[in-house]
Amino acid sequence: MDARRVVITGTGTVNPLAHTTAETWKKVRAGESGIRRITKFDPGTFTSQVAGEVRDFDYRDHFSEKTLKTAKRMDPFVHYAAAAMREALAESGLDPAAEGEHAGICVGSGIGGVHAQ
Repeated sequence: MDARRVVITGTGTVNPLAHTTAETWKKVRAGESGIRRITKFDPGTFTSQVAGEVRDFDYRDHFSEKTLKTAKRMDPFVHYAAAAMREALAESGLDPAAEGEHAGICVGSGIGGVHAQ
């Protein structure tokens, strides 16, 4: 068996509770919930009108001036992933260019691409 080590060097998150790992854990420990009435569309025709929506997130805070025009056309879940990646990378202290193939990232999304047309 090939034994390889995997080391988690940084974490990042954007979720219905908060937009950073530290703030998320703070709210989890306080027993807060990110589940509220849906605001991103009219849920009136649905049986359930509650969900975990990311709120008060401005993607422009997470992209450079050079990439803002492209980011504007991206689905919101891509904005969330980019912000979480930046947080994880900053926490890690790693230089991706120096790490090359020895570094990777794991991204998870509950649905993703719902708003894409």
